[in-house]
Amino acid sequence: MCKKLPKKHSENLPKNNKLVMRSHANNNAMKVLKTLPNDYLLVEFVKPG
Repeated sequence: MCKKLPKKHSENLPKNNKLVMRSHANNNAMKVLKTLPNDYLLVEFVKPG
């Protein structure tokens, strides 16, 4: 069963993982909040609407 996702969702993404970065490159719902140690980014995904 699929649960309703929150309007905002944050997670850490590794900058050196090319597949992850490429898959999110054109994601307009993603906003970089902060650069973290060890080449990670703290990002937030905001649902449109």
